[in-house]
Amino acid sequence: GDIALWGNLHEVSSLFIQGPLTHATLYVGKREFIEAVGDGVGYASLYHMFTTYDTLTIMRVPLFYKGRRRIIKEVIQFASTQIGKPYNFDFTRGSRKMFCTELVNYAYQKAHYDTKLKNFGRFSRGGEEIIQRVVTAERALRPTIFAEKGNFKVVLLSHNLEMKNKKLVLKED
Repeated sequence: GDIALWGNLHEVSSLFIQGPLTHATLYVGKREFIEAVGDGVGYASLYHMFTTYDTLTIMRVPLFYKGRRRIIKEVIQFASTQIGKPYNFDFTRGSRKMFCTELVNYAYQKAHYDTKLKNFGRFSRGGEEIIQRVVTAERALRPTIFAEKGNFKVVLLSHNLEMKNKKLVLKED
């Protein structure tokens, strides 16, 4: 039930996904995660994750939260039912396809846990509004937002991350 947020500072996606984290997964036990990637929703091994990414944040429902065990069980059950769904390349609303943060956030919402997050934000006003209407990914929930605004306890930040004024940033050398 832990949320593992990953980043790879050497990938192109780190340039257009704001923040040091670019991927969200759910840990389901036995060294496996459920994730939504280009091939769709599926399982990924701990080995795969650690050999693919160089940045990690782990978060979870606070330890003494009422109903925590039930929530975790329901989150994993729901995420497991999403296996095989295609990736949501369009970043559009709906449950036929999923992108990574949508999968994680929706699983917690289905378990009746208030994440305090939305899968999609509103377009900002101003000169970029037309561009943002075309590029819908701008509105999609980004992995870094889980750590900054989500209703979860951060239990691990990798060596290259720190929290400054409730913002997740890369450590400066």
